[in-house]
Amino acid sequence: GFPPPMAERIINVAVAKKKRSVMMKAFALLHGMNEEIHTSRGRKMMMKAMDYGDEFATAYCRFHQWTQHSDRKPAVERFRVLAEAGDTYAMYYFGHCLHHGSYVERSPELAVKWYTLAAESGHSSAQTTLGWCYSCGFGLPRKSTKDAIKWYMKAAKQGEVNAFSNLSSCYEFGLGVTKNLTLAAGWLKKAAGLGSLAARYRLGE
Repeated sequence: GFPPPMAERIINVAVAKKKRSVMMKAFALLHGMNEEIHTSRGRKMMMKAMDYGDEFATAYCRFHQWTQHSDRKPAVERFRVLAEAGDTYAMYYFGHCLHHGSYVERSPELAVKWYTLAAESGHSSAQTTLGWCYSCGFGLPRKSTKDAIKWYMKAAKQGEVNAFSNLSSCYEFGLGVTKNLTLAAGWLKKAAGLGSLAARYRLGE
């Protein structure tokens, strides 16, 4: 017969966690979140998460046109719906779409709103991007190198490759921190170690 309600709920939670863990691993491989960037492996895993039924993974794959029935505009709308429901990854990606005007009206201010919500929830890519917004005043009333460094540091603590690169530039040029070429090189090596081609180029590798 059917399992009792409690057992069924336990099974459903376990399945949901499995879907989410595959999606998170895929995103980490694609974006360098405490993982060496590996685009082809990340793509395969994201499509696997989609096959498992993860809603963010499905929208992500359709947005990047990796599926037969890809349509970017509905994918962006799905990011919005998921973001409003509290999905941290969707918050970041909907912010990304608003930032670039990808199949939605471009809005720097709304992009920053969603980046902030995702960053405050601990999403390291959102933290790095929000730091960049503060560094140049994108979608904000003013620039703040102090806030930029704060968010870069939060992301770096989670192993975010772009945060490493941005901190390297900050220390190289004394942006919001005391100029320190040794620290600049150290952050750059961390970025190169996670597969950043730009960092490897800057190091002469």
